[in-house]
Amino acid sequence: MDMVRISGMLMRMAGIVFTLLAVTGCDITDPYEIGTLVPATADQNPALPQISIEVGGHTRKIHLETFGVDTLPPLFVLHGGPGADYRHLLPLSELSESYFVIMWDQRGSGLSERIQKDEISFEYWVAELEAVKNHFVPDDKITLVGESWGGMYAMLYYEYHPEDVAQIALLEPGPLANSLSEPYEEEVNDYSLSDDWLNDMVWNMEFLGPYDHEQIDYKWMLVFEQAAGALLCYGYKTTPAWRFGAYLAYTAGHELLDAPQGYDFTANIESLTDPVLILASECSALGYDYQVTYHEPLFPNAQVNLIPESGHFTTVDAPGKVLAELKKFLREYN
Repeated sequence: MDMVRISGMLMRMAGIVFTLLAVTGCDITDPYEIGTLVPATADQNPALPQISIEVGGHTRKIHLETFGVDTLPPLFVLHGGPGADYRHLLPLSELSESYFVIMWDQRGSGLSERIQKDEISFEYWVAELEAVKNHFVPDDKITLVGESWGGMYAMLYYEYHPEDVAQIALLEPGPLANSLSEPYEEEVNDYSLSDDWLNDMVWNMEFLGPYDHEQIDYKWMLVFEQAAGALLCYGYKTTPAWRFGAYLAYTAGHELLDAPQGYDFTANIESLTDPVLILASECSALGYDYQVTYHEPLFPNAQVNLIPESGHFTTVDAPGKVLAELKKFLREYN
């Protein structure tokens, strides 16, 4: 598969949730005021819940919330994208009955501070998760619950730090290696991601200012207007979201996920002998059939469970069913 088609697939995953976003609370009377087109990020709005972390020599403010008592076992919720946010995953905060739940918008994503090209690498994603862990639970093993790209992120982290992971649950993860992308891509219509406005704003500028990010984040949502079909079912359902990190998605897609050497987050998977739960939707190109065929055989001990009457964003279509499956799987409930 050529790079353009892989790029289209991965960035469609990254942006699909935001095709459904109803942007609210933004006064558009002054188009040059920060927070006009999309909500302000953590560095622009100190009222947002946030922490500062250092990754790759850069200190950035990330939008983050915790749920539950911090003496409970820690559970990290990893959102999709790259570039999305955790808003539609908030139903998983109910797991705070038995876990100390931590959710954040990854650097450059959602309402977290925007980052530069030299801050985007797989190693820095691992370092970011490690920085959040060290901030809250430096000595504890963590349970990872990752959706879409977040599931890929969970496996990336496990590759580097298997000793720090207690359990893994994956909510319809994206392809865990680029060699597994083509079956999914075949079900998704191609469309152009090389619009002049995007290339001009992303590639022809050494530094993007806050309003530049506002514009491309806002316009990115419009790019994916026709891209949702292969991941959704039962009609369009509004997916709660705050904001999309377009520059991160575009750069990660072109520089990392589509790079000629490819990617593979399965390098250490044979050591993951503990049970892994994979939840899959009924109506998605990445759904049950894909997960059973391409992902389940990779794991020594994985189980794929169907979430009926749902599309890719299972916590939106069927949050109760997702929670029920997670509670059956997670150790602290059993």
